[in-house]
Amino acid sequence: MKIITIDAAKVKSKAGLYKFIAKRLNFEPDYITNLDALYDALTERNDAEFIIENGQILKDKFGEFYEILLSVFIDSGVKFSVKNS
Repeated sequence: MKIITIDAAKVKSKAGLYKFIAKRLNFEPDYITNLDALYDALTERNDAEFIIENGQILKDKFGEFYEILLSVFIDSGVKFSVKNS
């Protein structure tokens, strides 16, 4: 299983987050451009586990998007955890 760590302190934009995830899942950087595409990518490459570090920063930065992002992880069945440091 591939472990992908997202350090929320380094995330500058939603587009940057999508590109980071796409690259780590071995897709072209522009493959994931929205939450629907993220769901598709996660279900297609479901052999990854995500660790979101500094999750509170991501929540503070993106608000409701953060909650929807977690829902996409849950709905896709991907393993993930959130760490608040």
